Amino acid sequence: MLSNLLKRPVKASSILAAMHPRSTLAILFFGTLHATQAYKPCRDYEVGVGTTETCGITDGCGAVLAVVTTSDCTNNLGLRGNSGDLCGTDYSRGWKVSCSGGNPSVVSNSNGQRWGNCYRASNGYCGLTSGINSIHKNVYWCCQEL
Repeated sequence: MLSNLLKRPVKASSILAAMHPRSTLAILFFGTLHATQAYKPCRDYEVGVGTTETCGITDGCGAVLAVVTTSDCTNNLGLRGNSGDLCGTDYSRGWKVSCSGGNPSVVSNSNGQRWGNCYRASNGYCGLTSGINSIHKNVYWCCQEL
């Protein structure tokens, strides 16, 4: 029953009215977790290339960084200080983004793994919130494992 409710839009008050008060917090937590994990701008075994920014309640937002991320946006694989240019060899952890015509064409890491045939992500916004921080991540390109 719960999985059916989470698959279609329903007012939260409708769900909560039918649930025991102690179950309510668990339902909201797992429903949010499910929605966060279900969204993937890129397909399995691909990497995303875009930007990321972390914002906190007390200190505002930090610098916007270029990022190579997993297909589901949950892990930053490599970060680069200049978000205006996604192309470069100076990503953290040995990641590199090679470009052709200003667009990513090959992504590689220090282990020799490569991703290519990059295409524009159709909807690459991954907004994640945990505690008092939020992460605004935009994946502009998805690259397929070579």
